[in-house]
Amino acid sequence: MATGVYKAIHRHKVPKGIRELLHERSTNYHLRGKHILELPEVNTTTYGLKSGRFTASKIWNALPDHFRAANNIGIFTNLTSKLYFLNFTF
Repeated sequence: MATGVYKAIHRHKVPKGIRELLHERSTNYHLRGKHILELPEVNTTTYGLKSGRFTASKIWNALPDHFRAANNIGIFTNLTSKLYFLNFTF
């Protein structure tokens, strides 16, 4: 899922509909992280918190900043292949 988000953010060959689901958080302040996604507002815990849009944003925001700032997809997949997601809280 993280690879799909990387492709959508960096404008790789991803359908336009998927790109429109994910929105980068915009702020006037200089924050430490780059390419941080907005978490969509959810109405229900059954369908909202388990949706792909919400889960993809949570996984992407849980990644370290140097993962999100990778220059190409090869570097990104190499970094994420060595990462264990068991330590992250979603």
